[in-house]
Amino acid sequence: GAKGQAGSPGGPCQTHFSAFSVGRKTALHSSEGFQPLLFDTVFVNPDGHFDLAAGHFVAPLRGLYFFSLNVHSWNFKETYVHVVHNEEAAVILYAQPSDRSIMQS
Repeated sequence: GAKGQAGSPGGPCQTHFSAFSVGRKTALHSSEGFQPLLFDTVFVNPDGHFDLAAGHFVAPLRGLYFFSLNVHSWNFKETYVHVVHNEEAAVILYAQPSDRSIMQS
């Protein structure tokens, strides 16, 4: 068939996102089992999706999420950090004891 007339322009593209960036100024020393890693500094949390008091992020939107984690360890300390999704470890960051400072990402 013949080409029809152009339709009305649509509305602007709406991009939904969730973002946060948090940090910790003080060291965490523990010989206990799992405990939440609580942060004391918020760099970005525009919609409050990261709960600073609980150390939890609740994904408000369906989709793919990207997380970046950086951990600094030192003084012969063995370091484990578990990123937990619905109460199960999804990613484990591990740093072996060393006589030097180690930055893991």
